[in-house]
Amino acid sequence: MRPKVKLPVVYVTDPHGTILKESGAASACLGPSEGLCCREVVGAVTEDNRPVCTATCMYEEPRDAMRVKVKDKPFRMTCAEAGDQRVVILEPLVEAGGGYVSPRELEVLGLIAQGLTNARIARRLDLSKFTVRTHVEHILEKLHVRTRTAAVARAIQLGILGG
Repeated sequence: MRPKVKLPVVYVTDPHGTILKESGAASACLGPSEGLCCREVVGAVTEDNRPVCTATCMYEEPRDAMRVKVKDKPFRMTCAEAGDQRVVILEPLVEAGGGYVSPRELEVLGLIAQGLTNARIARRLDLSKFTVRTHVEHILEKLHVRTRTAAVARAIQLGILGG
């Protein structure tokens, strides 16, 4: 089983927030945007609808990953500096009944579905066994199940995992 992971939306902007480049996923998700203002295209808000993208956000410190809504869809957004440019990454989150499953949790879930142990998942993803265990705990909690097998079954039922 493979997780239904959507590609992240990625924008590269100049120091003033004008989009210089965009990923194919960005164009497909929010429409062609090169040359437009990032704030107006993305328009991210917090879960309680406070604006994240503002007229001055490009001049502020880059943001650590945070959960946002863009056009009422949940994403994990990261803004990072790359020289004199800024990279904006929006990773789609998948709703799983008890919260949103992160892209990394989806990756771990897909490997669980393939029958890998935590140790093998850790080696495959270059993570510690403790980090994998934490991801598995979060997955079980979000899917409201107690076992890895039940998590896979629930994920298939929810349409998170497919063939």
